[in-house]
Amino acid sequence: MNDSGEGLLSVHSLGFSIEWGPQCCPKTKTLLRGVSAVFGQGLNAIMGPTGAGKTTFLDLLAGRKKTKELTGGLYLDAEPIVQNFNMVSGLETQITASLMVHLLILIPIDP
Repeated sequence: MNDSGEGLLSVHSLGFSIEWGPQCCPKTKTLLRGVSAVFGQGLNAIMGPTGAGKTTFLDLLAGRKKTKELTGGLYLDAEPIVQNFNMVSGLETQITASLMVHLLILIPIDP
């Protein structure tokens, strides 16, 4: 636990796979394997190269992905995260942030 005793998000051996291809013979693709992390209150960073799974990881934490293919554990203050965790969490996507910068460039502010 952190100093305040609350707000500690931990991830233990997280794995995530998807099935793709035709229904007759689907294939499984593993997107995340063995990811573990601890996030305290305040600013946290997830960094890595393109294609490393950062967005997939954040989408799982925010409850944006179907979790039936999820392995491992997500915990908030040492308690397993319930399925409606997305009702109390939020994630600002890369697309929205890029759009805001684009709009700020296209629509100058009058002095």
